[in-house]
Amino acid sequence: KVLLRKAYNIIEKKYGVTIPAGIRIKFATPKEVAAVTNTPPGYTALGVYVPSRHQVMVVRGGPEANILSTLIHELTHAWQHKNASWIFTDDNLVYCEGHTMYTEIECMFELKEVAFAERLKKDTEARNDEYGEGFRFWTGYIKEKEDKNIFHHVMKFKGGE
Repeated sequence: KVLLRKAYNIIEKKYGVTIPAGIRIKFATPKEVAAVTNTPPGYTALGVYVPSRHQVMVVRGGPEANILSTLIHELTHAWQHKNASWIFTDDNLVYCEGHTMYTEIECMFELKEVAFAERLKKDTEARNDEYGEGFRFWTGYIKEKEDKNIFHHVMKFKGGE
């Protein structure tokens, strides 16, 4: 509960958005999480947001920074589901996962988890899937904008506009 509250607080404070209230958290096995995700080959899902259950599932155990980072990522999906539903199509998966990775990394820097955030950023930049492509897209996109709040852009963007 403490980490969940911390994840809510950092996103809401940093970006001035409201994450949907009442999201339940379930700590699960990697197999349970994998059963409800579309994880790219070669990667292990650490969490998933399940809209139909209004629930975030997170793999139990592991360092606190990993759990917090995963919660930030999945709560961003919860926000997307309520505020930017356009992003939940196969055509927009790059924008969807890029937004969550951008938010996750920026929030971890904000929380002074610098070594963790630097490693996650480096690893994400090197990926050649929707997570890496999306992160590189949003990083470049935001760099060119005066408004650096990614949530504002996601609300307006609609997949390539």
